[in-house]
Amino acid sequence: MARMPHRKLLSPAQRTQIWKLPTQLGQIQRLYTLSSADLEQIRKHRKASNRLGFAVQLCLLRHPGRAWTPEEVIPEPMLKFIASQVRSIPEKLNDYARRDETRREHLSELQQSYGWVALTRQTYRELSLWLGTEARVTDQGITLMKILMGEMRRRKIILPDLTVLERLTLSARARARRESYRHLTVDLSDEQKGQIQGLLERRPDSRLTYLGWLRFPLGSPSPKNILSGIEKLNYLKEFDIPTEWATRIHQNRLIQIAREGAATDVTHLRFFGDERKYATLVGVVLDTRATLIDDTLEMHERYLARKFRQAERRHLETFQEQGKAINNKVRLFTEIGNSLIRVLGSRLDIRHLSWIFKTCWVVCVHGQTVKSESSWWLVSCDEPWY
Repeated sequence: MARMPHRKLLSPAQRTQIWKLPTQLGQIQRLYTLSSADLEQIRKHRKASNRLGFAVQLCLLRHPGRAWTPEEVIPEPMLKFIASQVRSIPEKLNDYARRDETRREHLSELQQSYGWVALTRQTYRELSLWLGTEARVTDQGITLMKILMGEMRRRKIILPDLTVLERLTLSARARARRESYRHLTVDLSDEQKGQIQGLLERRPDSRLTYLGWLRFPLGSPSPKNILSGIEKLNYLKEFDIPTEWATRIHQNRLIQIAREGAATDVTHLRFFGDERKYATLVGVVLDTRATLIDDTLEMHERYLARKFRQAERRHLETFQEQGKAINNKVRLFTEIGNSLIRVLGSRLDIRHLSWIFKTCWVVCVHGQTVKSESSWWLVSCDEPWY
């Protein structure tokens, strides 16, 4: 029976990146500066090649956390920096690489002196359970791999081959996914499952499915689009899925499930396993509902703000158009006021004042104007005008 090929978690570029040794001097100094205790342990080996080889193995066990093999080429800046600390030269590493027995003895000595251990079945299971908790937060393979490698360095477990690490990470991620699916579907009734399944059906008189219709953007702020958002929210309300279900899993995981549902073709969604399909659609409903509420409210605010700006602009334009008439009225009122002031110091009797006030009334109420020359003549004459 043919054996199934191993499933890859990382791309070739990611595998190179995660296993690559540093070449920048600043990073090399930060990671591979040896302490006085390290140098004392290294000086127990008399040959320059053994000191350099022992130091190289020590540095690689610390970062990235794996054993060194002779086939691996150490970057020149890194090798020079380590050699300078142990009073050796980089070329001596070639002599050290040819003695496999010495290299193995040094690795055993480092494990005994510094407490590093190999990965066992027991620690494999422990790390798998621990990583499953971390995988509830993120689904990205390279991120989970870096988290795992950091934890193994902290526990002083020598990193095995990348294939083993990938298998461990894949199993932890798959377990976290199944756990999330179970949390989202555990209380889903048969009626709700039927309603959610309807998301994959076409809308009447439309080429879009209900899921495609929900995915479709609302567009620019307008009453029509605001009502469209409300219509979608009312449709989602019919599923009767409590908002509290979203808190059963980590927010990042919910977003990832919803994005997967939004990015997957409806035909492919139909072929998902039942638990995964229903969980994905529940995630889409929860995430879409929250997004629609935010988008509809924001659209309403933007539409009102636009209407207020339009009203302000119309008010300003009207004010500017009426400004000339307003200025004429102000000048007219000024003339009337000056006329009244002149009357107070003149010898005109009460009948003159009565005529002045009647003229002001006509101007103010009916908008009629009086020639300036006539008014000034009236208030300055010495004889009664009647």
